[in-house]
Amino acid sequence: MDASSNVKYFTFYDLETYGLDPRSDRIAQFAAVRTDSSFNILEKTVIYCLPQQDYIPNVESMLVTGITPESVETLYRKDAYRENEFINRVIGFLTRPDNCVLGYNNVKFDDEYLRFTAFRNFYDPYAFNSSPSNNSTRWDLVYLVRACYALSPEEINWPQNPEGSGVSMRLEHMSKANSLEHGHAHDALSDVEATVQLAKLIHDRKPKLFNYFFNLRTKRSIEETFYDSMSGRFIKSPLVHVDTGYGPETLYTGVILPVYLRNDKGSSIYGWRLDQELDSLFKLASSPEQALAEDLDLRQLGLVKINTARCPALSEYSVIAKRPQRAARLNIDLKKVAANLEYIESHDLLAGLMDRMIVLEKNRFAASADPAEPDPEHMLYSLFSLSPEDRRNKNIIHEREAKDPFVFDEINFSNSTLRRLLFRYKARNFSQYLNDREAAKWNERIVSYLDARAPVFQQQIEEAVKKHAGDVEKLKILLSIIRYYSRDGWQIADEQVVADLTDMITALEEKKKSAAENNNSDQVIQKSSTQEAVSSESAVPQTAQPE
Repeated sequence: MDASSNVKYFTFYDLETYGLDPRSDRIAQFAAVRTDSSFNILEKTVIYCLPQQDYIPNVESMLVTGITPESVETLYRKDAYRENEFINRVIGFLTRPDNCVLGYNNVKFDDEYLRFTAFRNFYDPYAFNSSPSNNSTRWDLVYLVRACYALSPEEINWPQNPEGSGVSMRLEHMSKANSLEHGHAHDALSDVEATVQLAKLIHDRKPKLFNYFFNLRTKRSIEETFYDSMSGRFIKSPLVHVDTGYGPETLYTGVILPVYLRNDKGSSIYGWRLDQELDSLFKLASSPEQALAEDLDLRQLGLVKINTARCPALSEYSVIAKRPQRAARLNIDLKKVAANLEYIESHDLLAGLMDRMIVLEKNRFAASADPAEPDPEHMLYSLFSLSPEDRRNKNIIHEREAKDPFVFDEINFSNSTLRRLLFRYKARNFSQYLNDREAAKWNERIVSYLDARAPVFQQQIEEAVKKHAGDVEKLKILLSIIRYYSRDGWQIADEQVVADLTDMITALEEKKKSAAENNNSDQVIQKSSTQEAVSSESAVPQTAQPE
């Protein structure tokens, strides 16, 4: 089935962020492009998120994107919004019917940022997930690119990693290798437009592969294809799974025996790797408690957990079993796979093991949790048991705040996490309605946060000055960051650091100016020499031509 037959629109999106932790860091920029099913662009949008008083960005992240709180407040102010309005606009753009939302590595990165942003602003964190009711789904193009490289690399150019061995699948490298327009990496709109082009390239050159994985992008389609819910058995086995967790030795590809489908929280396929030795399986089968007590990596041992809601690249085993050359390229020994499968099934090695491993894994996760009271903004995946009244209050906040900002005083959550979230939400977005006690409490939080963040931020500034000592543009950004955060008397850098930074910028600009002047002088001299040579040639007497 061609992709165009079951979706009307693709919405490609990308974020630029102020850090790498979606729980605590913030979004700086959102860009999206909506296309029809043939990848013709219909609509574009770019918006920015205004900075918050109780948050300081990561310095290196600002240098990578060039986006700072100051630039958002000045250069991009007309397209910048408070976080609550920002995320509302983002959700509105992404949640239209008959639409597939996708990006490049969005499932593990961008989608998580949107979820946590929605959560702390009392919007549905899963609003842009797959929804059968309006035929909306999500996907991740990077999974398709990896599957294409592993299973059908022909007709696509694969760039070498400039920083090491192997292939680089970074968007900017893929764009350059395949002559796709990509104006500026780490600008959200530029990245989105490059993603659109890359999707079209693979669709046009590899339509069968594109449509196969596109039609397996949802949890429901994966389970219906590989699992029989009536019998409780996998109807297709083994499976080929393309994922970075398998490492570059097999081009990020593993062969798994699916054993267990868990549906209690989310949906996950548990299986065992068949393309490696069985030594670790023997160890686990004899004593799974000891293996987990040693804090061993389950993927390295051979146990594989695949979240079917995260658009995994799964395929039938025949894609390599019937193509020995493809298996050889992946460094997968088909004879070993067959022998391992026969041994496991004949000795019933996995009987009951998966249940035990899942319980032990859950217990280990619980034991590793921070015993201290967690930050309420980090509780997205822990806030399951809410009272009916709390759910109602959570869902009507935005409906009522538009009519009466004092509605916050009427909402009384029984859940402590929601109470703390509501206070922060009100302080960040409706600070004019804080009473004296709340204003003092909010100011105390800001001061406490800044005091705790200051040493880390100062260290990041100093390290960045050394790292980018020869880059005048990055040094200017650093100086603007220091000045921005020093407005209220908060000293984030020693006066000597500021003085040294200013001197470095001045010296680099003078050096650049001098080089430009020397270059102009060389061009003038070269032009003058050329003109003199031409004049000399014209002055030479011409030899008389015979009559």
